[in-house]
Amino acid sequence: MKKLKSFNKLKILLLILPLFIIYKGTQTQAATTITTGSFALNVQNKKDPTDKAYAELKWDTVPDAVGYTLWQKEDGQVDFEQKSTNYEKPIKVLNIYPDIPNSNTLKTWMETNGYGMKLIEVTPVTMTAFNANPDQYLLDSNKEYVHDVLMFGSWNVNNYLDMNQKSADAVRKYLDTGRGALFGHDTISGSSGYYSGFGAPHPWFNKFAEDVGVTLVENNPQQSNFVSHGIGGASVKIKNNGYMMKYPHLLKEEITYTIPPTHTFGQLGKGKVWMEFVQPGLFWGPPFADARGTNNFYLVTNNNAGMIMTGHSEGKATPNEQQIIANTLFNLAQFTKDTYASDRSVEDKKAPKQATFSEASTSTVPNTIIDIAAEDEGTTYQWYVEASIKTGNQFSDTMEEKIVSGTKGFIHVIDEAPTTAITPTKDTNGLVVLTLDSPTPQIQFNGLTDGEKWLHIRAVDYSGNVGPIRHIQLKDLMETFRITESYQDETGTVLAPNTFTDIKKGSNYTKIAPTMLPNNWKILGNKTADQYQVGSISMIATIQKNEKVVFIYRKSTVSLHLRQVILSANEELVIPSEGYFNAIYKDLKLNVAGISSDNLNEAYQEIILAMEKGAPYQYQVQPIIPEYYQYEGYSVSNELAIHSPENRILGAYPTLDYTNEKDFWLTIYLKPSTRTLSPYSWDYQIEHLQ
Repeated sequence: MKKLKSFNKLKILLLILPLFIIYKGTQTQAATTITTGSFALNVQNKKDPTDKAYAELKWDTVPDAVGYTLWQKEDGQVDFEQKSTNYEKPIKVLNIYPDIPNSNTLKTWMETNGYGMKLIEVTPVTMTAFNANPDQYLLDSNKEYVHDVLMFGSWNVNNYLDMNQKSADAVRKYLDTGRGALFGHDTISGSSGYYSGFGAPHPWFNKFAEDVGVTLVENNPQQSNFVSHGIGGASVKIKNNGYMMKYPHLLKEEITYTIPPTHTFGQLGKGKVWMEFVQPGLFWGPPFADARGTNNFYLVTNNNAGMIMTGHSEGKATPNEQQIIANTLFNLAQFTKDTYASDRSVEDKKAPKQATFSEASTSTVPNTIIDIAAEDEGTTYQWYVEASIKTGNQFSDTMEEKIVSGTKGFIHVIDEAPTTAITPTKDTNGLVVLTLDSPTPQIQFNGLTDGEKWLHIRAVDYSGNVGPIRHIQLKDLMETFRITESYQDETGTVLAPNTFTDIKKGSNYTKIAPTMLPNNWKILGNKTADQYQVGSISMIATIQKNEKVVFIYRKSTVSLHLRQVILSANEELVIPSEGYFNAIYKDLKLNVAGISSDNLNEAYQEIILAMEKGAPYQYQVQPIIPEYYQYEGYSVSNELAIHSPENRILGAYPTLDYTNEKDFWLTIYLKPSTRTLSPYSWDYQIEHLQ
């Protein structure tokens, strides 16, 4: 395995130098140079068409370099790790299988069955042939390495075949270039007694235990004091849902994967354990872990080398297992001759911040529109490139960049409660179900009726990270509030339609009560939910919510312009010179008099009438009809106008509603009755005085 370079010797100058990089897609800061190296490295946060964030890297060509290895570490991680540089590039795998023809299966799995996704080309060779002349298979005629990854296996106990010194030395030299290797079931194991009981042990394979990230332990079931460090099963699950699980097959964390029965034996996984056996499993057990590692691993890697438990089934592999092998081989291919790479192992692991809000320019109080956004935080990584040259390796600048997938949308609820929790749910593809499927959505609500409700919202980024919840009352989102103004008398009777004033949050409201004197209303004061103000001016300081202002009026005196007109006068009957009437207001009866004649243009007599507190503001006028006369209807108007008897209203006596009026002009019509005439009755003259 390649050794990490020493930063103390090779990188002394510390710079914070921004690179002016244009990023398309997700907003991010420019990459930063942490240390300068022998050649330049540029890093850029990008997103692919599926909105997956990745790092695009480009570096200078180094003269005489035979290839390059990419090293990367995540924020908070101490050591750099090798990463694949071959995304979407085809790779070549040399499968050293343990002689038995039925163990020569990798080419079929990757190419014939298609699980290599046309990205993995496999060349098989027997273990015996490889041990005899490893360079024949590792190098071309120019002494250049041919393959990107080696795979040893797959068969139970590797068909009892081990490397020899010649092949082990060749593989060590190969791995030190940064190229990859995957070791199958039972190739590396500390259970030498177990092997000796069934065949030769694997001391040469075991020399690569540290490379793949395992600790060797004795696991001999023939011993009387046997304590198993092995465990196994026929199903596995993802333990580390990182880059190894993403490409070329997207493996889902919530799924259990079926494999042929297999087990660990004589090794503890101490490197990066990607998958483990589902418990309760098969074989021995139980799960065991200490400082040396865990026995419950199915796949473990360490930089450019790894170990997988494929092989116990002797040539069998489920479709799930073939997908897992394809992903592992591809991601162990970490050496390139190109001067560019896409690092797909990076992941935005940090959730977005809390949602922020602003009122849209088209928002109104009845249709409040709120723009929503949330800043995605992202995860910071560092990279450098190692150039392999014959005279000694060189190292690039060490660059730092934040990988930000970007806010994808939101999950939210609007209800009456102030602290409703939101638990994310996922669809069948493992994606968080969004209620607002946009990075900058809008919500709409009626600011007049919904302001007391609560919004509960969490942002979700394209990596599936769900941000912290924010609870906020809808009225706190509004930048404009409405003051609804109503006009009532002292008993609450509505005198006029409501008006309104829209005003910015935090502003002061002042309004003078509209004058209603033409209708004889006098302003008394106004009231809100919090105060009563005497006089005509309403004032509310620092508006923070919708308000209601009630202007309160009292009705003043009104005028009745009254006359009586005789129609079809009879020469034998005296025409009254005055008319007498009862003006009925609530429980009060007033006797009033007006001019009477047969002249249709006769003048009106003005009568001043008082009003009590509270509706109805109505007077009914009933004529006192002289003997030998009968009632013939009336004409009425709210202004001085010609009253034509042809348009008079017949039937009931007139009721005059002064709620919105100050004056009425009223003509009462009488005409002689058909009764036999007699001398003029003085009862009429007397009656009006009673």
